Amino acid sequence: QIELREKFNLNWPIYDGKALHWCPSPGFQGPLEKPVSRQTWHQEPIVLVSSHLMRRKDRVPELLEQADPWDLIILDEAHHARRSGGMQSGNLTDKRPNRLLALMQSLKHRTQGLVLLTATPMQVDPIEVWDLLELLGMPPEWNAINFLRFFEVAAHPAPSHEDLAYLARLFRVIERDYGPINDDRAKRLAPRQSGLKAKKILRALRDGASIPLRQLETQERESAIRMVQAHTPVKVLISRHTRELLRKYYEAGKLSTPIATRQVSDEFIALSQAERQVYD
Repeated sequence: QIELREKFNLNWPIYDGKALHWCPSPGFQGPLEKPVSRQTWHQEPIVLVSSHLMRRKDRVPELLEQADPWDLIILDEAHHARRSGGMQSGNLTDKRPNRLLALMQSLKHRTQGLVLLTATPMQVDPIEVWDLLELLGMPPEWNAINFLRFFEVAAHPAPSHEDLAYLARLFRVIERDYGPINDDRAKRLAPRQSGLKAKKILRALRDGASIPLRQLETQERESAIRMVQAHTPVKVLISRHTRELLRKYYEAGKLSTPIATRQVSDEFIALSQAERQVYD
């Protein structure tokens, strides 16, 4: 709430379960606190609310049944929406989603827009990435099993023709639903190939018949894999901004404020006998 107020001059209330609270501001007119019931708090045009509060079983109906559909829902710390299990022996486990993920799986049908935010590196099972992407709506062909298999096959340095044909089928689904790769990007993904060769590879991936794929040479198959890897739900639905990327934005003039570079200096402190005793 404070960051929205300071950075964007947006004073949006927080619902704490009993009342709405606004951020103190010299330009704000009216009371800073407004008691509201469970039946009326969600009538506020814009409201901030804890996901820990809304995932409670007795609170879920307020979002799924009582509230009108939303224009936009933003879930911060989205990595908390997950299941506890993953892949075991090549099969999806029957572990159920936690309460937050279950809530979002139902809530996605009651909003026109959904944004998932996280600044936490996701070192999780790939199925948990699929769970989050599925909230945003993926093609049915990219189900959990195909999603997991795709990245396993695409990581192989020399996939079989059958595996390459499998990757091409999922590639065609992405082009169908999210738009095609243009020729310039295809050429960048095939740096060792001419423009004509890059177009040939692209045509082979788009052709439902197996013959064009079989006719690709070794280097052309490698370029085909790079094209397939570059056009997936992960690439389409996730926007990832690292510090290094922000620095490139600054160098290109897209940001006016430079990104700080962290300089770490180790300082070793000698502990007194009492401090050492407490530390131990």
